[in-house]
Amino acid sequence: MVPVVCAWDQVTELNVKVEKTDLTTELAIQQQWRLRPAYAGATWFDAMLRTEFRDPEETTRAVAQQLAHVTRYAQATVPWYAQRWSALGASSHDFRSIEDLVRLPILTKQDVIEQAHALTARTLPAGVSLRGVTKSSGTTGRPVLVPTTDANNAMFSLLSQRQYRMYRFDPSATFGRLMWANDLAAVAGGLNPDGATVQSASWRFAGPFFETGPETGFNASNPVSAQLAWLENQRPGYLLAYSGVLERLAYAAGTGSHARFGLAGTREWPSR
Repeated sequence: MVPVVCAWDQVTELNVKVEKTDLTTELAIQQQWRLRPAYAGATWFDAMLRTEFRDPEETTRAVAQQLAHVTRYAQATVPWYAQRWSALGASSHDFRSIEDLVRLPILTKQDVIEQAHALTARTLPAGVSLRGVTKSSGTTGRPVLVPTTDANNAMFSLLSQRQYRMYRFDPSATFGRLMWANDLAAVAGGLNPDGATVQSASWRFAGPFFETGPETGFNASNPVSAQLAWLENQRPGYLLAYSGVLERLAYAAGTGSHARFGLAGTREWPSR
């Protein structure tokens, strides 16, 4: 399922208008997101914002440089790529631009499952450490397990906040999540049980870096009637939920559900 984020009492019509913007406007909006004291001097967010308005030719050069770096690293440390490229008579030097990406061997889900060891880098870059393992839901069979690093996790936080800015989220609002228990914050003893609300002092992903409002979560495995009651009680400023969950809520709430909950618009949200 693809998670969908809903703005509550924030959007006035279902057809969200797309407005033109510029670097000055976006930097001003970014200032509404106050960095926590520990990150007061961090420049990552502004630097990433500036790339959105970078000259196309400069972007092409930067992408080419990063592509060269990544492919060299893959050939030197990841056996699967080294072996596959060698069999094709290719090397990392053959990938110098975006156009060259079509020459990369296709990596299938089955490859990731069966060749997990060969796809794991033998060494990590200096200063990068392994964080853990993330996995897919397994709805199509075996879950896919992928090792992640601290750098990878931090980038996900940066990209999450960028989307919040682009959607003009108010960081002081309450963020709600109607997700499976393993996609919510952990509680003492493990996963959040059905019927219980899990509360956090700040938004997941953005909260470690920025001052935000609280976050509240409820299991999507709860009965629809319980989910509706939870929404009426919590009334979060934003809600992140699976599209199927929202559909069931809409049917259950019946006519006038938008007015009942203040729900005015939805947007697709990428899953992690």
